Amino acid sequence: MNEIWKNDAETLEALAWIKPTGHVSKREGKKSKTEKPAQDRLAWFNTARGYGYTEKDVFIHRDSVISGEPRPGAAVTYELKETRKGKRGERVCVL
Repeated sequence: MNEIWKNDAETLEALAWIKPTGHVSKREGKKSKTEKPAQDRLAWFNTARGYGYTEKDVFIHRDSVISGEPRPGAAVTYELKETRKGKRGERVCVL
């Protein structure tokens, strides 16, 4: 097996005909678009179910909260992410 990779220059020359196709797989191609952190207040938050909405109708899930304890009326900062279901807050910090 070492004989195949014995001379890197020969290997690179032999593989030089391979050109990138520009194909992007479905999993790698869709990256989320996030914006700079927004500030808002939680309109309501159900701690038993683990989700709520801000006053600007942004969905907040407990798994997205990185600091603080979400409660109605609390000030929050988050990165806004557009999903197929609507606006969602990511990396939520409760102030």
